[in-house]
Amino acid sequence: MLHTTAGYLIYGAISLIVYLYIAYCLREFARKQAARRPWLAWIPIANVYLLCTLAGHGAWWTVWMFIPVVDIIPALIIIMRLARIRGHRRAFGLLLLIPLVNYIAMWVLAFGRPGPRPIQAY
Repeated sequence: MLHTTAGYLIYGAISLIVYLYIAYCLREFARKQAARRPWLAWIPIANVYLLCTLAGHGAWWTVWMFIPVVDIIPALIIIMRLARIRGHRRAFGLLLLIPLVNYIAMWVLAFGRPGPRPIQAY
């Protein structure tokens, strides 16, 4: 562990890079979904609101996302719905819960081709 000034600078730089990557992927996802304000992806807390609105929910869901333990259920619903919006199976959204795999899944949701549309049952 680096408990020096250099270590803290390295951790800070890595954290900034990760934040910028996540915000960029979210902005591109929002832009592809024709969101009215995709730039909200760059603002903390507002990016959670953007996620909720992309999933078709409103401001109350944003509030729920900041309540410990309660946030688990809305978060699961939102990530599965976002995967479904891009044409992937809902289970694909659960990849966003796996560390390191979540960065690849975000890239696929933001920049990848939409998945195959499901066949509608009559």
